[in-house]
Amino acid sequence: MDAPPPLPRQRPSVVAASKESFGVQAAKFSLYAPLMVLVVGFVTNISQRNGQAVALTLFGLNMLIIVVGLALGLLALAMIPKFGKQGILIRALLGTAINLTLLVLTLVVVLPLFTHASVRRQLVGHWKARTVTDPSIGTMDIALNEDGTFTFNSVPRKGAGVKSTGQWVFLRDQAVGVSIETANGVTAPKPINIGLGKVQSIDTQQMTLSTDKGPETYDRVP
Repeated sequence: MDAPPPLPRQRPSVVAASKESFGVQAAKFSLYAPLMVLVVGFVTNISQRNGQAVALTLFGLNMLIIVVGLALGLLALAMIPKFGKQGILIRALLGTAINLTLLVLTLVVVLPLFTHASVRRQLVGHWKARTVTDPSIGTMDIALNEDGTFTFNSVPRKGAGVKSTGQWVFLRDQAVGVSIETANGVTAPKPINIGLGKVQSIDTQQMTLSTDKGPETYDRVP
């Protein structure tokens, strides 16, 4: 009985033959990272309404994706001598350029805006002055409301106190300003704009405003 013919030698797996090099994978991630940034950025914008901690976490994730995308793009370019240009060069160049642009815009534009919004949220509340630069004032407190309105009470060392209401703003240069609309229940002919000072430091318990006459410290009232 004749022996069976030898089996043909099997070809390497198509999957194994088509396996992408690390250089190609790095270039792809670098190119697709900006798309992930857009998705996370959209979620961050929604989360800012629900909680600062969640928004900060997602913002940090966004920054991590940009930095990793930039690093992998540069790494993919460095791997061209080993793996060749095909599938790497164009993707890595585009990914590196886009991620670098996003990183610069984030540091120059987005991060200051994010920080500004965070400080404004901390400003909301009832504050009582611990130190004031005007020696004629005895006690002073101000309530800054989320809707942009305020109530300001000032009692001089001599004379009657004043209760003012109106609108407050927090400017990009960290300055806090008020527009007084009523004083002791009397409506002013036109709003009186006053600058309270620039936020020098702030936390959950106190804040310090820098004024032309020196720093003023406020304690948060529970």
